[in-house]
Amino acid sequence: MRLVLGVVLALILAGQGVAQSVEVVLPPPLKAEPLASGVQVQPVSLTRLAGNIAAGTPWFQEASPPYFLMPCILTEKPIRWSEADNKIGGFEAFERIFRDELKKAGFRAGGDPTNLFEDQKAADLQVGALINMLRVRTCATTSVSTVTGGTGVMDVEWQIYSVTQAKILARITTRGGFEIKSRRDFDLTPLIRGIFGDNVARLAADEQFRRLVTLSAPTVVAPTVPTTSAVKIALAPGDRVTSLASAVKSVVTIYAGDGLGSGVLVSDDGYVLTNHHVAGSSGQVRVHWPDGTDTIGEVVRGDPRRDVALVKTTAKGPALAVRRTGAQIGETVFAIGTPLDKQFASTLTRGIVSATRLVDGLAMIQSDVAVDHGNSGGPLLDEKGQIIALTVSGYQPDNVSHNINFFIPIVDALAALDLKPTN
Repeated sequence: MRLVLGVVLALILAGQGVAQSVEVVLPPPLKAEPLASGVQVQPVSLTRLAGNIAAGTPWFQEASPPYFLMPCILTEKPIRWSEADNKIGGFEAFERIFRDELKKAGFRAGGDPTNLFEDQKAADLQVGALINMLRVRTCATTSVSTVTGGTGVMDVEWQIYSVTQAKILARITTRGGFEIKSRRDFDLTPLIRGIFGDNVARLAADEQFRRLVTLSAPTVVAPTVPTTSAVKIALAPGDRVTSLASAVKSVVTIYAGDGLGSGVLVSDDGYVLTNHHVAGSSGQVRVHWPDGTDTIGEVVRGDPRRDVALVKTTAKGPALAVRRTGAQIGETVFAIGTPLDKQFASTLTRGIVSATRLVDGLAMIQSDVAVDHGNSGGPLLDEKGQIIALTVSGYQPDNVSHNINFFIPIVDALAALDLKPTN
């Protein structure tokens, strides 16, 4: 009997020495107060997730009972964090937790993939989650096939970023924790997700976050012009000729949500044409000009079927003329836009008009001019620098370009938006 007690005591003392490696103290429970009735909130999307824990930091420790029905003691050495662990996997699961917890608190989550009829672009307010600390302890049976309990805590720095303002609006730190008391198969996943969910709930309760989402965030405005009436727009003079070198100054990069596209200035007072799938229904976008400056653009009208949108902003260059005559098969054309990445803004490519076609019942110009993701909404120009179409899509059945690209005739784009030139 003395021998048994001595062994148990030795194990307990050894466990206490190891236990100092990973300490887990759950934070006090916190529940967000419901939002006041009638408060307007902006949608928020989780778009970044990463770890920032020093390599070698003890973060996980497993305990086990020395004998049946006895309490768990820490007998295992802690597992240490590696630099590779900072690349957090399973983003979709964390994004779902973020979205669900915000909805519980009465907030709006952008980019909901469960809504098949909603534009899936992320919201203007984007959130990055930087995990600065993680500590987890579990109690496993001697067979290491089940756990009888587990606790964990996590520190998260939430970075709130506005796409239209192109800056981080706030950095908010939370410490969340979670505990599992039920017996279950050995798996850390439910525990880690529970800890993360508690951090999201604490973010939703944070006063600074609430002020940003309900007051300081860029306001999503309704179209300034009723969709039942025509928009009068002073297009650039039809006889205006612009060199291709100068035309690039009138083609912009448009940032909306987590994507980017292109657009073209068609009036000297700041009207820009782009694709609806670029501007979406976000209300406001950030317009980046070739001179390096940014302006805020208001989406005043859009037609999702024809995939065109009209943005009003402050002009930073001369407008390009709209050509009213149709495209001629074989004529030389030029595309300008921002393919793939912002570093390739103002890219100019050359091709010919390959054909005119009906695609899903809509008139399209087909060309072999090189375009890629990010060119969407940019112009297709003739040799006089006049707009004959807007870039909209490419045919890539095997994810490889075959130089079969499609463009919306500019006259059709104006008609779809019910734009009436005043000149």
